[in-house]
Amino acid sequence: MSKWEKYKIHELGSVVTGSTPKTTIEEYWNGNIPFVSPTDMKGYKNIVNTERTVTIDGAQTGRLIPKGSLMVTCIASIGKMAISDRECITNQQINTIIPNNKCTVDYLYYALLKNIDRLKLFSGTTAVPIINKSTFEQFELEIPPLREQQKIAEILSSVDAAIEKTEQVIAKTEEVKKGLMQQLLTKGIGHTEFKQTEIGEIPVSWEVKKISQVASTMSGGTPNRKKSEYYNGDIPWVKTGELIHKYLNNSEEKITELGLNNSSAKLMPVGTVLIAMYGATVGKLTILGISASTNQACCGIIPNKDYLNNEYLYYRLQYWKDKLISMATGAAQPNISQQLIKELLIPLPNLSEQEKIVDILNIQDEKIANEKANLDSLKEIKQGLMQRLLTGQVRVQID
Repeated sequence: MSKWEKYKIHELGSVVTGSTPKTTIEEYWNGNIPFVSPTDMKGYKNIVNTERTVTIDGAQTGRLIPKGSLMVTCIASIGKMAISDRECITNQQINTIIPNNKCTVDYLYYALLKNIDRLKLFSGTTAVPIINKSTFEQFELEIPPLREQQKIAEILSSVDAAIEKTEQVIAKTEEVKKGLMQQLLTKGIGHTEFKQTEIGEIPVSWEVKKISQVASTMSGGTPNRKKSEYYNGDIPWVKTGELIHKYLNNSEEKITELGLNNSSAKLMPVGTVLIAMYGATVGKLTILGISASTNQACCGIIPNKDYLNNEYLYYRLQYWKDKLISMATGAAQPNISQQLIKELLIPLPNLSEQEKIVDILNIQDEKIANEKANLDSLKEIKQGLMQRLLTGQVRVQID
């Protein structure tokens, strides 16, 4: 088979740096020509939509690039990439490669994606990372013969198509779940009569209770970090960054019984609903699948099982996430207090209906979890293929 050859980017095509038409001239904007900026690059190979568009007059003040060109961000968010699916212009943060006959645009996309970390090293150590056009043009890639490029790109594109389809299924299922939550958590199941309450219209048979009336709450604490004997024990100690999945069954850190007893940390039982109270993670949730302690940024809510199903509470708080975030005080460090959580009014069906609501929403969560696992698997396959195919470790057979 033919050998791979090293080429600098300027040998693989012409490089064009974008520019922005004057925003003060209305006639330049809101036309039919896409204006691409880094925020439009969402991680997909092709640009689907752009936030802004320009007119023909606006485009003529910039630098039009043809369909099938590779746009690469070279200022700030280095290495974002996308292929133009039509004629467009870009802003000045983007260098665009218009490939010549040595390289296909699809292969060039994957080759740069594989070498993205190496590309970032070209940006230096300035406050705002930047790779100027002349430096970008000198970046070197190993390129196989054209027919081999096409075959490699075809294989990787098929995996990308599967990834994109799976992401669409996840997004659609999440949208279905959102609609079901809206219906089930406000109208319930099979109700025809409703009443007005202080939290809006709910079924007649439902009650409104403060969380403190149907659950107990507790916050956590952090054992003294200087005391090594307080850490590396066998008691899980949870931080807000770990509130990712519906159920939490392990923790990154563990503390000793000595650490638990000599801090404000408390042991919370299995089934406790944890909610993040501070900072960027405000409103994040999980249910403890283990007995665990937490740091002080978590509030544990322990439902009274005679009145409140913990999964129903989880979905109720998830549905209210935006509301909880809007209630957070403090611009620098937004937070919701344990007292605020205690005072939250919750619409309460009977336990049987709570369980039915939970069963319906669990089905959607299971679908989402399965698709996300499938997505992770596809991404691993893609990484493995890129490693083998884009290095020549495995050569594809050319028909």
